[in-house]
Amino acid sequence: MSEPQKLTIDQSLLRAEKAVKQGNAVVAVKIYKAILRQQPSHPIAKESLLKLQKELFQHPSTQADKSTPLRDKSQKTQDFQPVPANSAKTSAQRKWDALVALYNQGQFHEIVTQTTALLKQFPQAIILHNIQGAANTGLHLFEAAIESYQRAILIDPEYFEAHSNIGNALRQSGNLIAAIESYNRAIKINPNFAEAHDNLSQALLENGEPLEAIKSSKRSIEINPNCAEAYNNLGNALQQNGDPIAAIESFNRALEIQPDFALARLYKLRQQAFICDWGEIEADRSLIPELGVSTGMVTPFSMLYLEDNSARHLKRSELFAQTKCKGKERILAPIACPLEQPKLLKIGYFSGDFHSHPVMSLIVKMLALHNRSDFEIHAFSFGPKIQDTMREKLVNNVDSFHDVHGLEDQKVAELARSKGIDIAVDLGGYTHNGRWGILACRPAPIQVSYLGYPGSMGAGFIDYIIADSTLIPEENRQFFSEKIVYMPHCYQVSDNSRMPSLVNVKRTALGLPETGFVFCCFNTNYKITPQEFDIWIRLLNKIEGSVLWLARSNRWSESNLKKEAQARGLDTTRLVFADRCEYSEYLERLAKADLFLDTFNFNAGAIANDALWSGLPIVTKQGQSYTARMASSLLKAVDLPELITSTKEDYEKVALDLATRPQKLKSLKTKLITSKKNAPLFDTERFARNIETAYLQMYAKYFAGEKPEHLFIKEHKID
Repeated sequence: MSEPQKLTIDQSLLRAEKAVKQGNAVVAVKIYKAILRQQPSHPIAKESLLKLQKELFQHPSTQADKSTPLRDKSQKTQDFQPVPANSAKTSAQRKWDALVALYNQGQFHEIVTQTTALLKQFPQAIILHNIQGAANTGLHLFEAAIESYQRAILIDPEYFEAHSNIGNALRQSGNLIAAIESYNRAIKINPNFAEAHDNLSQALLENGEPLEAIKSSKRSIEINPNCAEAYNNLGNALQQNGDPIAAIESFNRALEIQPDFALARLYKLRQQAFICDWGEIEADRSLIPELGVSTGMVTPFSMLYLEDNSARHLKRSELFAQTKCKGKERILAPIACPLEQPKLLKIGYFSGDFHSHPVMSLIVKMLALHNRSDFEIHAFSFGPKIQDTMREKLVNNVDSFHDVHGLEDQKVAELARSKGIDIAVDLGGYTHNGRWGILACRPAPIQVSYLGYPGSMGAGFIDYIIADSTLIPEENRQFFSEKIVYMPHCYQVSDNSRMPSLVNVKRTALGLPETGFVFCCFNTNYKITPQEFDIWIRLLNKIEGSVLWLARSNRWSESNLKKEAQARGLDTTRLVFADRCEYSEYLERLAKADLFLDTFNFNAGAIANDALWSGLPIVTKQGQSYTARMASSLLKAVDLPELITSTKEDYEKVALDLATRPQKLKSLKTKLITSKKNAPLFDTERFARNIETAYLQMYAKYFAGEKPEHLFIKEHKID
């Protein structure tokens, strides 16, 4: 017996129309779905299905419709395609349109309220279950979101969008393995669901599988070659796989499709900075001021090294906070102020970098020095579980260590509340491993940004930022949404127990001249711009036998920096690149250099602290923004304000003067070595007492029912 002949698309369309006329809309929906699996963009099937499912309060099963609240995107969803002008809208259609409008406005709480009521009337309406799940995802209530999506799947097991949406919720909550499984289930049902391939790519990338992520992005592009976001995701995967050139090409393709795609523009600029491809950066430099200000949201941290402008940095942070954290502050009820002031203030430090990391190298000893008669110290770790000596030291230096990796933001906040945390100190902000969403849920009545994110978070849920008068002078307070806590000397804490390696490596073994002058900059290569580099090359040309010692970041930046040096008339052998090494060895290396040359937009931070501790003077140019004033703060805290300059010309003049006056340079180094015993920058115990004073003042204001205000911390005298 021969197999029944497969219907053509035209024949299927006729059958669907017949089913509609006979009043069998459910059959018609199934036929249109089958057509769209074969031809995702078929206009008649797409429009007809959309109309039918609005009438039935079902969700349109076509990935080609970009208007539904399905995808895991930062930008808002567009409205549904309108019902044809000659068609009257049903009551259900009007209610749906209202829900979509609320979704576009970010009114997620209201959507949950309305869909809960509507589902009593339409319990089989998968579109309602779906948008309720999307709203809960927007609120970061991932468990509730998954429950909504699962109810839709019980009604229609082949509802592939719900499987993909479960993946989105799981991925955002940190459960990447389960998210990948959900995306694959969606793809198994509909192999042509481009969006699931795209979301799968992001999950694979976050799970450390860039090669598989590349495959998924490329499959998404095959299905929908005009999707800018797919090219953007491909670019990120290529970058993580170690191919920045191909990544830039992919970002360029995304921008060809969508010229106003702010994130793609930023990621392209970031990659160009990463490889020191300054020619390309200069071509886009005119666009930098508007990125994240008048365009769509961008990640604020990546803009800090692209320009020195505090006002625009604040606007980017504000937009980011509004986009990423909207509604989260209402998830949990407000924390009631206790009737009695606690005997012990519980301080919770929140970080994704509780392992060998610059922030940890600075703060770890202070955690051990906190006065346990007044404070109880908790650490909440949501970063990768990297078991190293720094993490071990940290665990031993706190009263309670909470590994919350994989827990959703709300659950972490609830855990902190259950522990009675009085002050939450965020050490990451908008950096790579940051979890700002936790702070948005208000884990503590008082919340502080410190050390990790060098700037304002632009978020109403952060009450204070730890700083000093150099870092944030009075005239710059307007560029911070937080109230400023002014430390007596310097915002930055130090570990005065750190020790360099005992192995005395000779200069020549590091590729350095035995007697020639060594200029040094171990800042990450992406912080270097032509304005500093021009000066550095001029200095090298003026000081015979001198070299410039840089951190080795990647082969492309090394090659490009050599090309830039050659174009400026310098023998490239005078650029020396240092490989990564253990922390103690790195401290010993710093002592081999003669003078540290700082970058402008984004100063050395922890590295500057290490350099000064190693007896290496730093010349810096003080700018406007937080990142352009960090080194100035440190230099004042070791009583070397003469190394702070305000112009490029003065910066070059001071550096040249020190390079040609060995006795003056020697006296500075001697002063630095001596300062290890008495300089405020290196007095860890003094800093611990001062920041404890700050914590006590914050809580006193809170307990008195007063709003946060700028605090000016007086010096704590240690007997």
